[in-house]
Amino acid sequence: MLTWSVSSSRRRAEHMARRMMQDRDRATEEAHRLALVARHTVNGVILVDVEGKATWVNEGFTRLTGYTLEEVVDRRPADLINGPDTDQEQMNKMIAAVRRGEAFRGEFLHYRKDGEPFWIQLELQPLREASGEVRGFMALQTDITEQKRQAADLLIAKEAAEAASVAKSQFLATMSHEIRTPMNGVIGMTSLLLETSLDPTQQGYAETIRQSGDHLLAVIDDILDFSKIESGRLEVERVPFSLRECVEGVMDLLAPRASEKGLDLIYEIADNVPGLVKGDPNRLRQVLVNLIGNAVKFTREGEVHLSVRMLPRAEGQVELVFAVRDTGIGIPAEARERLFQPFMQVDASTTRRYGGSGLGLAISRRLVELMGGKLWFESQEGVGTTFFFNLRLETSAGGQDRQRVPCPHAGRGPPAAGGRRQRDQLPHHDRSRLALGPGCDRGRFRGDGLEGAAGGRTV
Repeated sequence: MLTWSVSSSRRRAEHMARRMMQDRDRATEEAHRLALVARHTVNGVILVDVEGKATWVNEGFTRLTGYTLEEVVDRRPADLINGPDTDQEQMNKMIAAVRRGEAFRGEFLHYRKDGEPFWIQLELQPLREASGEVRGFMALQTDITEQKRQAADLLIAKEAAEAASVAKSQFLATMSHEIRTPMNGVIGMTSLLLETSLDPTQQGYAETIRQSGDHLLAVIDDILDFSKIESGRLEVERVPFSLRECVEGVMDLLAPRASEKGLDLIYEIADNVPGLVKGDPNRLRQVLVNLIGNAVKFTREGEVHLSVRMLPRAEGQVELVFAVRDTGIGIPAEARERLFQPFMQVDASTTRRYGGSGLGLAISRRLVELMGGKLWFESQEGVGTTFFFNLRLETSAGGQDRQRVPCPHAGRGPPAAGGRRQRDQLPHHDRSRLALGPGCDRGRFRGDGLEGAAGGRTV
């Protein structure tokens, strides 16, 4: 029995000895592989003790810094490669992590042995005994000098581009103002000239001058607005105004153009839309003029229809959806992606045939976004196009009572007693063309010179 016990113990001891030798061999082989990797990697590798003194560095560290293993051992690497522009705050964070025995990652500006600066990304990992006690750290250095240089070049290019954009916008704004002032004089004096005694030929020449001046002034205004938007100098207001006054003012303004082409110009405002809202009436009017004006321009026959409806919103707020629908030429599928780009139109023939600066839709989209909304469209070539945009507005005191607050620059004269203009107060081209439906929520400017839709009430 004693002989068997001794023999069994011997076998167990031999087995354990073999396992220990195998584990040692595996550990030695693994250490050898790791040493080969560390020695030949392009990155710098540093082993330091708990005091931060180097015990070993690889050839990558020497290539990166110029310091050899003999020059670094038993010294703190930071004392050799730190310089006047090394971020000391970042260094303090790394030192604090070392004292806590934690990993650390950061970027540092260091200096080579010859004084040349370079950037590294440092990754520091603690080396622990089996007991968990930290016995040192391994630092991996990755050269990011080229990435930093590229980032600096991109920043310089970005700042230069921004400065050029600001200069361009300032130039456009200045030149637009400089051109606009004399152009107003030309248009004003031409209008006065048209009121004098002229023969038909002279009358035609003067009228051409005024129309050309109006067109040029519209282009200048577009450029001026676009430059303000681009430079971030365009602000929106939040004042109470009558939505119906704004809509009717836009219709008054565009009715002559629609009438010349024989188009019906129609608007409908849902009954639940408040009479008074808070927002920017000038910018809303500008968007409507652009969208409805484009619809009239690109529609040969039929109608242009504006509708306004309200979506449910929280107390004190409303979300309105505007839709401008026409029966015009439509927008080809291949041209839709670039439709809102500045100075772009469907194609070159569009510019030649219909004119325009190509800024109207770009400005309208920016204005809607500045007012907190979104502009989009649906179109079928040869059938027509509908532009939609939504606005979130505050309701104003008395907003449901049909009270009218004039929209600034609405293009209309003052309302008659009771808040409604009489026929003889309408501009000449509007007479016999405006009809309002029940509750004054609908209106039609007939292109055939007849009264409004059946059931409508003429004003």
